[in-house]
Amino acid sequence: MYKIEQTDYGFRVTSAGSFTVDEVERLRVDLLGTLSTYNRPFHSFSIRARWSPPPDVRDIFVQLHGRSGS
Repeated sequence: MYKIEQTDYGFRVTSAGSFTVDEVERLRVDLLGTLSTYNRPFHSFSIRARWSPPPDVRDIFVQLHGRSGS
């Protein structure tokens, strides 16, 4: 489960629980679609987790982190 909210400083992405590859792919599509509508640069994308995702899920999060700013 995740939620993407626009704020005055950019976006806040909140998630709960662990992600399967299918779920993190849905997040990736939703997040990149949302970011494509935002016309201002922003500087950080923070992922904080209390769990260690499996390597295939972690790889998708790492790709998202690399595409998060301008």
